[in-house]
Amino acid sequence: MADTGKSGGDLDALLQEHKVTIDALRQRLGDALTDEYDDIWLLRFVLSNGSADAAEEPCRFTIQWRKDRHAMLAKIKSGQQPPLHHEVTKFQESVIPPVASAHKSTSLGEPVFYVRIGLCNPQALMDAVAFDDVVEYYMLYRENLLVQCDQESRKQRTLVKMLSVLDFTGFSIARGHDTRFSQMLGATSKLSEKMYPQLVGRTIFVNAPSIFQWVFRFIKPLLSQRTVAKIVMCPGQSSGQALAACPFANRYLGVEVRYLPTCSTV
Repeated sequence: MADTGKSGGDLDALLQEHKVTIDALRQRLGDALTDEYDDIWLLRFVLSNGSADAAEEPCRFTIQWRKDRHAMLAKIKSGQQPPLHHEVTKFQESVIPPVASAHKSTSLGEPVFYVRIGLCNPQALMDAVAFDDVVEYYMLYRENLLVQCDQESRKQRTLVKMLSVLDFTGFSIARGHDTRFSQMLGATSKLSEKMYPQLVGRTIFVNAPSIFQWVFRFIKPLLSQRTVAKIVMCPGQSSGQALAACPFANRYLGVEVRYLPTCSTV
């Protein structure tokens, strides 16, 4: 099943449609599975990988990754922040809402990860925190989004995905571009595709300056092809209105987005 980045689809119908493949995958994984890895969890891997053969290795990798971090993941699920949260977020200017965080949700329950690119300092972050530690932080943060999407999927009985909005207001090429940070984004993109299939939905860029089209040419090869396929750029200029007023955002995010910071409209 092609991942278009949009949530939707009758969850129970999908489980029934792919029951044979899910059962085959469950048999292959055997004792590696615990109670938390049920048919809904396996479904996302089946949809993205297409067969039990192709889904087995990503499942095993993810199960082992989470097993190695069991204690920390339990703390995160209880409401604690991932390790290095302060060290990473201090390189984001202090504003409310936070400049890079899940910020409320759509009417379907999709968490929206909102990033104010112009208020981040990736160069200082990568100078202060080791590359692997930054990757680890963002992957652990992704676990929070997985929990929310999984809960909403079970509640709504539809496949819920997260959405991302990258707001480039105040972006400076001198401060905002760092090769190490771009490589880190590439690493987390590819890991996320492997570990969290059918989780990452549409990503929309708003208020992107014309020079970013040039910058993106260098970032694009570092990202997974599936991630790139779900990226869209709003062509409008900032209007100061709420994101829900932006027809481009509504069109590509697929549902009305409420109570978010301002962004561009067309």
